[in-house]
Amino acid sequence: MVTHPLDHPLPTQAIVKGSVFEVQKAIEALWEEHPEGIFTEGLIPPPPYELYWRGKRHPSAITIFKEVINENDVYVSCGGKAICRTQVYTDRYGHPLDLTEDIQVHLIPQGSDETLVKVIGIGTRVLLEDRYWWGGRKGRSWTIPVEATTQEENQVLERIQEMTGKG
Repeated sequence: MVTHPLDHPLPTQAIVKGSVFEVQKAIEALWEEHPEGIFTEGLIPPPPYELYWRGKRHPSAITIFKEVINENDVYVSCGGKAICRTQVYTDRYGHPLDLTEDIQVHLIPQGSDETLVKVIGIGTRVLLEDRYWWGGRKGRSWTIPVEATTQEENQVLERIQEMTGKG
């Protein structure tokens, strides 16, 4: 695996016009109605995303809701499936690797009509596989943990701003 770091981290937080409820509705619409357009290098078909909210049933492995400060947050699970191809991590031939990452969208009200949105990558990994076995057989695949790139988190932030129509 080869790493091509970004020149500088991209923004992963912004103040969005709209209440927390309006932003939550925009997030829900984004992942349920437009999941194929979230990432620039997204995979078709996109993985089966699942959105989890505080107070609703969620797997015990999702621990962000134990903190009171995360009461408005949304946890987006990709179910361990790749969400996009990343240009930050490539194989030795320069081919982009598939990235798997769950996403926490942290929402903090900034009054009645503004919300601070922070996008946080959780459990970021890249998929490695032996692509070139003798006889053309596909080899065993595995993942390794990597640092979040900020590229994918920034794309989610931009799509949320587009969905709210305000930014």
